[in-house]
Amino acid sequence: MLKIYTDLTDITWLTYITDEFKRISSAKFSIQISQIDENRDDDHAIYYTSDPQHQPNIVNKSTIPHGELVEISAGLFVFQNTLIESDNYLLPYDIFRNAFLILSRYEEYQHELKGEKIRSYSSRHPRKDKSSFWLPLVNIYFQKLEEIINGLYPDLEFGQEKNFKLDLSHDVDYLKKTTQLILKQTAFNTYNLLKSLGSPKRFISRLKATISFPFISHQYRCFDYWKDVELGKGQNSIFYVYVKTRGRSLKEWLIDPSYNLKSNPVLQNKLAELNAAGFEVGLHGSLKSAVNIDMLKEEKEGLERVLSRPVTRVRQHWLNYSESKTPSYHNELFAVDSTLGWNDRMGFRSGCASKYRPWDHANNKAFDYFVIPQVLMDSNIFDYSNIEDAKEKAISMLQGMKKFKNVNASISWHYRTCSNDYKWHKVYEEILDECL
Repeated sequence: MLKIYTDLTDITWLTYITDEFKRISSAKFSIQISQIDENRDDDHAIYYTSDPQHQPNIVNKSTIPHGELVEISAGLFVFQNTLIESDNYLLPYDIFRNAFLILSRYEEYQHELKGEKIRSYSSRHPRKDKSSFWLPLVNIYFQKLEEIINGLYPDLEFGQEKNFKLDLSHDVDYLKKTTQLILKQTAFNTYNLLKSLGSPKRFISRLKATISFPFISHQYRCFDYWKDVELGKGQNSIFYVYVKTRGRSLKEWLIDPSYNLKSNPVLQNKLAELNAAGFEVGLHGSLKSAVNIDMLKEEKEGLERVLSRPVTRVRQHWLNYSESKTPSYHNELFAVDSTLGWNDRMGFRSGCASKYRPWDHANNKAFDYFVIPQVLMDSNIFDYSNIEDAKEKAISMLQGMKKFKNVNASISWHYRTCSNDYKWHKVYEEILDECL
């Protein structure tokens, strides 16, 4: 057993972060957290205090506000106000507090309390240095904590298996080209066309794509392609499917998918076929259901009736997410959520490349369900980046995750993108070849 003695009055969040550390790092021992008293046992003990007289000690520096996230060495970011200049501690920063702040997405929670909506866009995140999103900071902290424990108490064992797992997934947004899709994709294409003005070759290519998009590939028949590619690589993916339950506003008409699962027997039969082949079907919650639990329940129940089985996974459409509502809805209805990623960039929104339990700030406790973070989707590469550079960065990011334990993250290629007017599937295959 590892004993952590602390002068904290509330150890709830510390218990949460050590529980996540124990599971993600494959610790084979228990961790007991207690407040310091005269009856303590110093065998296999670490102190987490602001008092350097207790050794070995990890500093407890819980200053609020925590300041900006700063890079203190190559690939290591910590909150400015958790730093300490002293040789009396095992680390020059508060590793527990940093792990908690990043994993719980404390910055996002505080931002929303002020009435600011991030809506899954890193550009709206209050953090100034966005390069920190390239790194699985929590895994880095946990790896460092494991090194410290190994150095102090080598008889406390950790499992050594890496267990690298990518959840391959496809959001089923469009079964055919619709007016809404033409409007949205043309907007993205025009945006990228303007960005390429300095590169004549790229500009001509994107001009052709922008002009031709409304007129080709009106039907998307892509299930068999994804199925064949992934089975050929020994993989099974997850298809996130939309369920229409109510009338829609103009905004929902534009943004939500356009098909109706209930009146589409061909789609229903295809989902049954995929289930039988070992593929999973999750709910692709509508834009409004992220903030309306009654609607989210209706969508889940509608999908379960079609599948004749429970639905345990969810990803909200457009990655729509409200800190005050969505996680509590997911906690009530699902076992696994894969919404937490960025629309406008690849990377680690929660600073984590592993499956983890999210934190309920309002009630000061962990939620029961798990998050499998989405770290990459097709539009991160094709709609928001230079394709070749972004592809290499994606491969490098995914390969880099292999040095950490118990990696379990999601990558998403939209269902329609293997059609002739996208042709995004070849990059997907390249990424799988390099990273699986």
